[in-house]
Amino acid sequence: MRIVTTPNIPGEQAHALVGLVHETAVVSADAVHDMFASFKNFVGGKVGNYEKVAKAARDRAIEAAIESARAQGANAIVGFQIDIEFSPQDKGGYFSATAIGTAVVSQPAGTQTPLPL
Repeated sequence: MRIVTTPNIPGEQAHALVGLVHETAVVSADAVHDMFASFKNFVGGKVGNYEKVAKAARDRAIEAAIESARAQGANAIVGFQIDIEFSPQDKGGYFSATAIGTAVVSQPAGTQTPLPL
């Protein structure tokens, strides 16, 4: 599955616009790591656990978008965007990643083979 942030894939042409791909993944960050993160923020430095949790949320949203596009019969996603947010809670918080794009059937430019819609 090809995924691009641009409206088209260089050297290819979208022969069919299949539909919207919109997937969200939510991953929890626990309170113990939140306390450690607060200390790291106070003294400075990277907060490795938060980076791992944010990456996990991002990866899950991307995988869900790929599965959704494949289920619609697409072989590519164009105009792909991902947004990651952190929502703090009393005893932890969670990362939410939302992936959005347009599922398409794409072929090399100049291909004359008709594709089913």
